[in-house]
This record gives sequence, C-alpha cells and structure tokens, in this order.
Amino acid sequence: MVEIDGEKALWFAMEKGLGLQRYRYIMEHVLDVDVSKNEDFKRMFNGFYGIRS
Repeated sequence: MVEIDGEKALWFAMEKGLGLQRYRYIMEHVLDVDVSKNEDFKRMFNGFYGIRS
C-alpha cells in the first residue's frame, strides 16, 4: 500500500502552482548574473512576472 503525506503533497502543489521554483531561481541568481545580457535569466524573470516585450 502506498502512503501519501498530505502535507508534503499540499506544499508540492502550492510550490508548482505558484511558481516558487522559478521565484527561488530568480532570487538566487539576480545578484550573480548580468541581467541585461543573460537571456536565460531574462526569460525566466519575464515569464514569472508576466512581462511582455
């Protein structure tokens, strides 16, 4: 029988639904990269904050 940890499942769903993995990536890298030139960072940032070019 498979046991499911309800609290872990809820946190996982919230993290995925709110995009917390992308937010964490942005916060961890914003001071380490040249945000004006790093296309991967700009794509992640713009996608998370809903910025359209």
